[in-house]
Amino acid sequence: MSGIAEHVDAMPRLIYFSPRPAFQIHEFVSGEVLDVICGRGLPVPEHVLTDVVRFLGQLARVPFTVVPQVPAGWRLTVTPRLCRKAIESHRYESSEISE
Repeated sequence: MSGIAEHVDAMPRLIYFSPRPAFQIHEFVSGEVLDVICGRGLPVPEHVLTDVVRFLGQLARVPFTVVPQVPAGWRLTVTPRLCRKAIESHRYESSEISE
C-alpha cells in the first residue's frame, strides 16, 4: 500500500509490515458505515458515489511499477486495462469527479 499511497488520496497509513508471517497493520479511518447512512433499499447519497468513482479512478491510474507482482498460479479475471477502459468509457458531468 505504501507504493500506491502517493497516487490515492484516501489511503490509510501503513503502521507496521511483517514479511513472515505476512501481515500489515494500517491506521484506523473513522467514518460512518454505509448501512447506517442509508439502510437497505434507500438510495445511496451522491457524495458516496462521487467518492467511490474518484477512488476507483485513482486506483486505475496507479502505475504498474509500484504494485506487487501477482503470485504465480493466480488466475486474473479482471485486468487493469479492462478497469481503465470501463472508467474512461463512462463520461462524468461533475467537475468534482474529473481530475
